[in-house]
Amino acid sequence: MSRLSSAERTRRTAALGALFAGLVVQSLFGGSSFVDSVGEVLVAPVAAVVTPFAGGLASRGLPLEVAESTVDSLRLVEAERRQGRPLGAVGSAWLEVPVLMEDRVTGKLELAAGSAHGLAEGQGVVFGSWWLGRIGRVGENSAEVQLWWAPGARTGVSLNGGPESNLRSICVGRGPERSAMVGWLEPGPDPRVGIRVEWRRGPDDPPSLGTRDFLLGYLSQEGNVLRGEASWVVPGGLIAGAAGRVFVAAGAVGENLVASPPVSASAAEAVLVGDGVFGSSFAAISVEEGFPAAVVLGEGRVAGRVVSRRGPLCWVNRLAPDHWLSESVGLDTVGNLLSPEVAEMAEESDFDLFTRGGGVTPRGLHLGRKGQAPSPLGGTLSAVARLLPEERDL
Repeated sequence: MSRLSSAERTRRTAALGALFAGLVVQSLFGGSSFVDSVGEVLVAPVAAVVTPFAGGLASRGLPLEVAESTVDSLRLVEAERRQGRPLGAVGSAWLEVPVLMEDRVTGKLELAAGSAHGLAEGQGVVFGSWWLGRIGRVGENSAEVQLWWAPGARTGVSLNGGPESNLRSICVGRGPERSAMVGWLEPGPDPRVGIRVEWRRGPDDPPSLGTRDFLLGYLSQEGNVLRGEASWVVPGGLIAGAAGRVFVAAGAVGENLVASPPVSASAAEAVLVGDGVFGSSFAAISVEEGFPAAVVLGEGRVAGRVVSRRGPLCWVNRLAPDHWLSESVGLDTVGNLLSPEVAEMAEESDFDLFTRGGGVTPRGLHLGRKGQAPSPLGGTLSAVARLLPEERDL
């Protein structure tokens, strides 16, 4: 194989650099049709030179289906299943369904399964001993969960303070920024701050669920007690594991109790790893054209997020694990799941971080530990994406 001449190497380096600059402009000013038009004129000749070269790199790898990514990622899946699957109840089963997306503003979860997996409107949704809410609108391959603290959501609860203060009540959600209100349905002794607020079975729920205690939270009080302006409330929120998968109560079920969102991977190769202008924070990666790459993995960890694309070339923003904290879930050495808030406050790095997941970004990709540098872009690389359900009818 003949070596490239100095002039040819210079020409290719300049072409890649110009294409890289074009991707930067495209990502920064993607909303401007004028800039898009100008960028297309400037970059098109360069892309014509570089794209065949990059396409040759990408064509060596075909997309392959992957279950849950790497062995490290399976640790997170196992922890979620261990902590999230409730004990069995006679007459009902628990369907395991991964979460595609969380909308904190509306208090809803979008699930990666629907009626084809046995989901139906009104089914209860839990994670371990925690009550999450109910299935709302359902499509064939997707479904929506209304969380109990969503604005206007009404949930029957029981205030469990012992035999002498067990009151039937209603909890009304007010969104993520305000605690849910608790009112009384029956006379009884005054409740105490800190007692358990448990889900109460409704008339349409299977009797088998009535034998289980699912927790919403603990009773609190807001307002001025001396003026008689205090209200009983329950703070809402979503525990770390429930952002990954939930468990749905069902009566008649099929053979498969676990729904898995399709996650695909494709071989990738680094074409340009930083330069004097953009530094080492960005890289151009070659991926098979048409593959919906979301992130790039290197040496078993996330090496960067795909932020722009032109043909087979992807512009990747290389981020250290610390920069993913708000979009991550932690897993410590004993298997405890950590929310982004807890992981951010923790000083020690004796826990691993994984992608929280959302949209096309799969959950459970290994990020590394706090303080680590981004994964290197040498050796074998792969581009990964979570394929969303074709039906988006919610």
